Parts: sequence; structure tokens; C-alpha cells
Amino acid sequence: MRPDQITYSPQDLTAIVDISYRQVQYWDKSEFLQPSHRRGRFRSYSFPDLLKAKLIRKLRSEYDLSIQQIRRITPSLKAELANYPGCILDFNIVIPDIRAKNPVILTSNQESGRSWPGGRDFFSYNAQNLARDIRNNQNLSLRTRGMLSYEND
Repeated sequence: MRPDQITYSPQDLTAIVDISYRQVQYWDKSEFLQPSHRRGRFRSYSFPDLLKAKLIRKLRSEYDLSIQQIRRITPSLKAELANYPGCILDFNIVIPDIRAKNPVILTSNQESGRSWPGGRDFFSYNAQNLARDIRNNQNLSLRTRGMLSYEND
């Protein structure tokens, strides 16, 4: 199966995004990043959830944005992901202006060189990078590694 076709445990999320389990619990409790699927106390995350977590991690660590700034961005990402017509692996997340009302733009990989108002991108991330990171991660659960081994690409 492709990485965008399976769900991930909280432990998988920590391995892929390189955050602590306590951070995952805190994000869930504070409703900053909640799992797409929950059955009782068991949680599982979708590929879009992993993208959101990766975006949060990169914006916090590499761009030093506050949680409040990131909270303004994430609803725009969720809306863009819900409306994206193509394959979820074939796009770039672009944030040309963090102050915009809807700051997140999803573009196809063919548009990756496009320039945005205000000059260069504030932030850009290709979804295929996350898929590659998932495939190459040796710390995933046995269940997830087994599901990825059935990939038909």
C-alpha cells in the first residue's frame, strides 16, 4: 500500500515526525493535532495528519513560529487538503505569506517553481518527501512496515 493509504499509530507519528510521545499526547489533549480515527483510547493518524504534524514541527523548529501563529495556519491546510483534486502525494504545501487570511496553498509538483506575491515562498514542503521519509524509516511499528511492504507503485 502507498503511505497515503494506511493509518499510523502515535508511535509511528513520533518516529516519522521526530517528536516525543508526550508532545503527541499534548497536541491531542490541547486539540492542536487530533487523530483522524479514535476507538476508545486507541488513536490512529492519517497521511494528512502526518503532513500537518510535519508542517507544525518544521514551522516550530526551523522558522521559530509560535503555537498561536501555527494555529492560524492549520485550518487553512485542512481546508486545502479536503479540496485538493489530485493524488495526495503529488503536491507542495506553500505558505507565501503567513499573515494572509488563508495562508496555505497546495500546488501540483509541476508548479513548484512558481513565484508568489511578495517574492519567494515563506515556506514550501513537498508531500513526496514525507512519503519517502515514511518508506525509509526503520523505527515504524511492525504493522505499518508490513502494510508498506505491499506497496504496488
